[in-house]
This record gives sequence, structure tokens and C-alpha cells, in this order.
Amino acid sequence: MSTLQELENINYDSYTDKPEELVTIAKQFLNLKKFEKGIEILEKAIRFAVANNDNDETKLDCAKFYYHYADALIRKCMESDELLAINEAQPQNTNKEEPPKSNLDVVLAEKNENLEKNHDVEEDYEEEPRNDNDSESREEIEPVQDVSDEEVASENLLVAESIYKSYLSNYDDKEPSEISDKFPEIKKLYFELSNVYQKLGELEMCKSDFKSAIDYFTSALNLRKKYDDKFSRAIAELYFNMATAFDFDAKKCLMSFYKTKIIMEYHLKQELKKHNFSKTSDKIKVFEEDLDLESIPTDHKNLNANIEVMNSDEIHNELVVKIEDLLELVGIILELNQKIEDVIIDIKDFEKYSKEKEELKQEAKFTEDYDKSKVVEVNNTLIRKRPRKDENTDNEREEGGKKHKSEEKNLD
Repeated sequence: MSTLQELENINYDSYTDKPEELVTIAKQFLNLKKFEKGIEILEKAIRFAVANNDNDETKLDCAKFYYHYADALIRKCMESDELLAINEAQPQNTNKEEPPKSNLDVVLAEKNENLEKNHDVEEDYEEEPRNDNDSESREEIEPVQDVSDEEVASENLLVAESIYKSYLSNYDDKEPSEISDKFPEIKKLYFELSNVYQKLGELEMCKSDFKSAIDYFTSALNLRKKYDDKFSRAIAELYFNMATAFDFDAKKCLMSFYKTKIIMEYHLKQELKKHNFSKTSDKIKVFEEDLDLESIPTDHKNLNANIEVMNSDEIHNELVVKIEDLLELVGIILELNQKIEDVIIDIKDFEKYSKEKEELKQEAKFTEDYDKSKVVEVNNTLIRKRPRKDENTDNEREEGGKKHKSEEKNLD
């Protein structure tokens, strides 16, 4: 990797015929968090790529440059969000001494100062009377609308998607196995299209549109499942993204985290074997069949199958920890175990709450129905008593009438 000074001294215009190398250079700037410089270089790469394709922006060779440019913009946005989140989380300085200003503070201060100056100029300025005859000769200046980095990134990704889909439509009639065996370059293009969908999903996540994000992640995952190995880390990353996006469905979130864990446990098992930790490797169980599950209960036995191994001294001994790849995998799996545990707690708490709520509803309904039944019962009792009373009175009157007639007859 070149140093920052070496990168800045490169003559980027000399890469007219090699825009792919500019992408590599730009990525080094991005890794150093020099986003503006990396984005500037990628803009040059796009121009060079278009020029090399007869100035046709829709050529297949241009699609990957749109993707890399959008990716750089998204990385910049995500970094800015993280910085702002950190600044907001900092406690306020109670000392009288003014804290040092950040670059962001300086930029905002300059912007406010310029706005105040412009405001003062506007107040001092007296508008000249307008001559209607000159209206046609004067050009109306439309206000320039700022376009956000997210919007530019989205536009570039959609252009890339359109180019890939248009080209790959020629292979729609081919079976995935045939493409994997006979057309490796086409398989690579499907992966690039999958990457585009993944980035579109990340953009939707930034906008908190989780359902749209899931749709894009699902499109990316479907392509990967068709043409990639089932234990691909790219698939694991998509499952992890989906779990994060399933803010509205804890059970699907659990399923996605679990599938991510299965794939990462597979890679840990292979890496342990590779570094001659076979005994520890043999203790890790990989439940490949669970990758086909659509849902999983919270008490599924495989969810906690490898927790003891992951917490054992064998995994955390000095030899394992010294190997960077193993250390990374162990850290990821431990984090996934924690996330799965947290989601299970959330699901159980919600189920408990729902059960208690339903019981309260049933109790309230029972009380209401009971009260209604008592009213009906009382009413029916009153209704039943009243006819009997009336009926007895009528009978008495009828018997009294007969008795009176009989007495009259006897008198005769």
C-alpha cells in the first residue's frame, strides 16, 4: 500500500487508458478516510471509462465505475453520520474555556458568517425600478437545488442496475449450473448486480425505509444463492444486513442472525483445521440443513449448540488469539451469539406481554358478558313473574264472575 504522500503525488490524468487502476487508488484514499479525494478520483475514472467506450454511458464496462462511485458516496455519508452521532453523544463542556472547534464547526461558522454578510448587503441594497421593456433581455436565474450524496449515489446505482440487467437478460434462459460451469464471466456480472442491490438496500437503511431495504437485500440474496457457494461470506453479510433491517419482525431477525452464525461457524471450523487446531474444530457443529429454514422457534436446540465451545479456553488460548483470521471469526461469532440472545429475550418478552394482554381482554370480556347475562336473567325473571301474576288475577276474576252468576241463578 502506498503512503498518502505517494498517492497525492500521482498524476491521475495519466490513467486515461487505465481507469480500473484509478479505482484501486481511490479505494486507498477511502480506506484512509480521505473521502473527497477518493470521490474526485472516481469521477475521473468514470469520465475515462465513458470516453474509452465511444462516449456511450450505457456500455457494460461503465457499470462497475458507477457502482464504485456510489459506494464511495455511501461510505462518506455513513462516516459523517457516525461522526455526528459521536459529537451528539459527547457531554457538554462545563468549563468557561471555549473548547477547540472541529472542522465541522469551522465550516458551519464560516457558512453562518457568509450568510450574515449577504443579509447585510441585501439590507443596504435598494432595488432599482424595473423596466418592463428590459424583461425579455434579462435572463432569469433559477435557484440551484443542492443534491445530496445519497441521491447521487442512488442515481448511479440505478444506472448500473439498468446496464447489468439489460446485458444479463440474454442469459435468462440459462440454468444457474450452466452459467457457473460455462460462463464464469457472466457469473461475475451477476455478483456485481447483487452488490448493486446490496448498496441500494444500505441506502434505504440510511433513510430508515426498512421494508424497501429488505426488498433490495432479498434481490441480492436470491442472485447469490443461485450462483454462489451456500457458505459464502457475501451471503453471510447479506443475512446480517437483513437481520438489522428486520426492525419490524423479531422472528425473521432471529432467523437471519442464526443463518449468519451458521456460515461464520463453518468458516471458523475450516480455519481451525487449516491452522492445525483439529480437536477444537471437531467440536464445532455446522447445521447446514438449517440454512433452508424459513422460521425458527426460540427454543430450537441448535441455536445454542456451539456456545460452550465458543466460551471455552481452547478457543481463547494464546495460539488462536495470535492468528488474526481466527481472532476475527471468534469475535464475530461471539457478537452473533449475543445478538441472538437479545432477540430471543425480546421475542419472549413480547409473547409474554401479548399473552397477558389477551388474558386481560378475556377477563374484561368475561366480566362484561357476565354483567350482561345478569341483566338478561333479571329481565327474564321479571317478564316471567308478571304474566303469572296477571294470569292469576284474571283467573280469580273469572272464578268470581262464575260464582256471582251461580248465586244469581240460585236466587232465581
